Amino acid sequence: MKQDTLLVIDDDALVHSMIEEQFRNFTKQILHAMRPEEGLMLAVEAQPDVILLDVVLPGMSGLHVCQLLKEREVTADIPVLFIAGDNNPKQIVRALEVGGTDYIRKPLEAAELQARVAAALRTKRLIDLLKNHARIDPLTGLRNRVALDEILEAAASAYERKQIAFSLLMLEIEGIPKMTEELGRPIVDQVLVRIGETIRASSRPYDFACRYSPEVFVMVLSQTEGEEAVRVCERFLASIRKTEITVDEEVLSLKIYAGLASTSGRPGQVVGFDLLSVAEAAMNQAHQNNSERLVVAEHDLATYGLDSFEE
Repeated sequence: MKQDTLLVIDDDALVHSMIEEQFRNFTKQILHAMRPEEGLMLAVEAQPDVILLDVVLPGMSGLHVCQLLKEREVTADIPVLFIAGDNNPKQIVRALEVGGTDYIRKPLEAAELQARVAAALRTKRLIDLLKNHARIDPLTGLRNRVALDEILEAAASAYERKQIAFSLLMLEIEGIPKMTEELGRPIVDQVLVRIGETIRASSRPYDFACRYSPEVFVMVLSQTEGEEAVRVCERFLASIRKTEITVDEEVLSLKIYAGLASTSGRPGQVVGFDLLSVAEAAMNQAHQNNSERLVVAEHDLATYGLDSFEE
């Protein structure tokens, strides 16, 4: 529980006091909202692990609040524990129908409250675990396209709001389809597993490595631009190229084409997918040149005064 955040939405100050007393030593944070609108705002901003929601609220029912939470992607998976003021079975059924995970009746009893919150937290951890698995490429252990889309959206938003720069490195391992035809899928799977291990080992802790397609990978370099991005990419590519992958006692020679694009110097509103297209164009240029040298997008060359990395 120490890492968990609770959000309490209730117009009864005594309920807030009791929950604070019960959980303040066991949770990371307890957020409080007396009004439904405030609760909705906090839920979106903080994305707590569990929401304790009163059924009856001023101006908007807790049932409607729950419906709004479930309609929003960022809050849809947060367990909602309803706090019911009476034993009305129809109201409780309705609370569960609109997306409530569980309910507890007033007056709150400490042991029952703790047990139900703990159960809701277990549900949240299971949801998070399943979501994480759905965002991992099972072969390489890297993030997949679904995860990349989310990372790009978050990175572009941070750049737009706070000018936090990021760069994208896209790289292609040449010959994967041909290798599949000649050596067979099991052998190529072994190669990709080894590539995934090398990429993870060569990445910085705060960067994101994703498998974009069978032979293309993307690195999202956080808070990195210009010459620093080039140096990071060169070191990263060197680590991959010196990795020995052996098949039937024969060391495979992997050819890698790579392109780099950065946010800085671009308009305040950067769409992550547009920047991805720029990085892909730079990678394709390397492929067309049959060059393993890193190709930096033309805009970045001009912005940072860098030398061209194309041959």
